[in-house]
Amino acid sequence: MDAQQQKLLEVVFECLENAGVSTEDMSGSNTAVYVGNFTIDYQAMQSRDLDYLHRYAAAGGGTAIMPNHNVECHGTGTAGARPLPFAFVFNGQGAQYAGVAKEPLEQNTRFLASIRELDQILQSLPSHNAANWTLEQTILDPPDVSKVNDVTRSQLLCTAVQISLVELLRSWWVSPSAMIGHSSGGIAASYRAGLLTAPQAIQAAYFRGFAVGQVPARGAMTAACTSVEGCQRFDLGQGLEEVRVACVNAPENVTLRRSERDVETVQAAS
Repeated sequence: MDAQQQKLLEVVFECLENAGVSTEDMSGSNTAVYVGNFTIDYQAMQSRDLDYLHRYAAAGGGTAIMPNHNVECHGTGTAGARPLPFAFVFNGQGAQYAGVAKEPLEQNTRFLASIRELDQILQSLPSHNAANWTLEQTILDPPDVSKVNDVTRSQLLCTAVQISLVELLRSWWVSPSAMIGHSSGGIAASYRAGLLTAPQAIQAAYFRGFAVGQVPARGAMTAACTSVEGCQRFDLGQGLEEVRVACVNAPENVTLRRSERDVETVQAAS
């Protein structure tokens, strides 16, 4: 290697270091450095003004500026500075909607590849457990035929989107200092923390929905913008004896459960 080509690599490393990009984050990734220059620009500079002759010119034999010139490093941060810490927060199911993640699926090859890798994992399950549909098609389905709210797909889809976003952000060297998950979001959080592999995470999400889908009893849930005390207005006169508070999401937000008919009554009343 030309001596000043080595110098260039050192400067590139210094730039990455000053920008807060650690070697640990780059290790094992497809990281490359691209440098554009003219073929004889350095030679032209030297021959035009001999007083400009740089001390590094003797160390390299190339005629281009990059392998011969000691380029200054201008990183995006202060030398030795560390990036500010931040966390990933993964939500539970309920955030899904028809067409969720359609844009990154159609516009980002890394996101698409991740979704397809997860689909391959699900399709490789034993025939009596394997899905006869795909995550990719579920995302692309239009609202009138979408099944994103089906119990066998809703939580699985949320987890798959979260895992794929994790991989997309990882490819951009976005690395959180911490991660936390609410409800089923704990699956994706565990994946990002390295506690679960992709097959383990997506299968855990899949079989959770698969098991619920086998339950013969049917019911429904709805979020109501009211407190636990406020639920008292759904009185017995409305025939809602079996409506129960399933979860307190916030002081003024609860999740109610019971039959589909009762939930529809609550939705109309609220």
